[in-house]
Amino acid sequence: MNRDKLADAIRRQLKRGSGFLAVGLSALTICGQGSAETRTSESAALDVVTYNIRFDNPKDGLDRWEVRKPRTFEMIKRMDPDLVGLQEALKGQLDDLEKEFPKYDVLGVGRIDGKEGGEYSAIMYDAKRLKPLKSDTFWLSDTPEA
Repeated sequence: MNRDKLADAIRRQLKRGSGFLAVGLSALTICGQGSAETRTSESAALDVVTYNIRFDNPKDGLDRWEVRKPRTFEMIKRMDPDLVGLQEALKGQLDDLEKEFPKYDVLGVGRIDGKEGGEYSAIMYDAKRLKPLKSDTFWLSDTPEA
């Protein structure tokens, strides 16, 4: 399904009141490194995690990022996924994750300016195991600037 058809399908679901809220969508095609012949069925498995890390809001008290960061790092270390989908991450949080996990590369843009401003729906991937073939970010709104 191409990007326009996917966006139209999701818009139709939103208009039907399906309860699905989409602010943005990061589309990524990823290819595992190595040929199918050289990978075992176990090594071909892809461990994927999605995690809403909540944006860095200093007013969150005991739930602020500085308090949650060590638990977030521990969870990712314990799970050791090949790919992590992140929601609500701000640039500083992504910087923290990249510093802590140098094996991952990050794809994504901030929703405010399409660069670094605002929340990301970012994708972290194991750069030794996966290689992006194509990456794109688009918004499902007919008026994303509003």
